[in-house]
Amino acid sequence: MDRLLELIRTVKNTWEYTFTKKTSDISAYIELKLSEKGMTKTALAQELGVSRSCVSHMLNGDMNFTIKTISKIAVVFDSSFEDVVTYERPKRRPESFNYETVSTKSSNFYYGKKCHSKKKETNIIPLAA
Repeated sequence: MDRLLELIRTVKNTWEYTFTKKTSDISAYIELKLSEKGMTKTALAQELGVSRSCVSHMLNGDMNFTIKTISKIAVVFDSSFEDVVTYERPKRRPESFNYETVSTKSSNFYYGKKCHSKKKETNIIPLAA
C-alpha cells in the first residue's frame, strides 16, 4: 500500500498530471458556464470564432488551451481570466451516488447508474476488486 501511495505522489508531481488536470478543470468550467447561461455548443463556437468541433475538443479535454483562447472564454462568460484558470472541477464522492449493492456468488454489482455503449445498454456496473 505504501508503494502505491508513493507512486501516486510521484505521478501527481509531473507536468503531464498537472496539464491533464488543468485541461479537465477548464473543460468543466466551460460546461458549467454553458449550463448556467443555457448556451449551446454551437452558440459558444460562434462567440469564440471557432468551429463546433473545436468546442467539442475543448469539452473532451483534447485541447491545449492558449492564453488567447482562455481570454476569449472569459469574455464570453463575463468572467475573468483568473476565474477560468483557477476553477477546479468538484471532486466526485462515491457516497453522493444512490447505488444499491447486490451480492452474488461470484462478486458484487452496483445497480442504478446506466452504462452506455454503442452496442448495448446495461444497468450493471461491476464492483472493482
